[in-house]
Order: sequence, then structure tokens, then C-alpha cells
Amino acid sequence: MADHPQAIVLLLEDAQGAVGEGSCRFRVEREAIIGRGADADLTLADVRVSRRHARVFAEQDAWWVEDAGSTSGCWLNSTRVAGRRRVMPGDELRLGGVVLRVSKEPEAP
Repeated sequence: MADHPQAIVLLLEDAQGAVGEGSCRFRVEREAIIGRGADADLTLADVRVSRRHARVFAEQDAWWVEDAGSTSGCWLNSTRVAGRRRVMPGDELRLGGVVLRVSKEPEAP
């Protein structure tokens, strides 16, 4: 049994909640810090996003998200994240004014 799940992809949605072909796609293998700071793995240019806003990580056979001490909070499917919460494909993460849709990594041809 693998000690971590298959990679996930975070898709940046537009203001209407759509993910287009030109959308930003960020692949997460095991862990990613999301924030506005230069040291974040995924940098978001939104003043409402903290420098280190959230952490997405794999543990055993699941994906998780936790708030990294942000000012405005991290939201998973309209519920504020307290502690850590399990993340699944199709879930929506909101950090400041940015919405990220969680997706499975496409299968290799």
C-alpha cells in the first residue's frame, strides 16, 4: 500500500466559478503551501490572501487542508477550516477572494 495518495490538481476558477482551458493548474504531489508570499509553493496575487494562508498535504491515503494562520480564514465548501479537513476531488477551497477547485490528476495515456 502506498504511503500517500495520487497527486491532486488545484484549478483556479474565474469570477463566475468556471474553469477554462487557460486556467491556472497547480499539481500537488505531497504538500503545498498556498499564500501571497514569495516562499509559498502556490503564490496567489490577492491582498486578502495571507503570505502563508493554507497548507494542502497528503497523509497516509488521503488529502488534507489546514489553515496556516491566515487572517481571513480558509474555507472548504463554504465551511471555515478549523484544524485540518479532508479534501476530495470536486471540493472548493476559498482563500481570500480566490477559489481553487480540487481535481484528480489526469490518468497518463
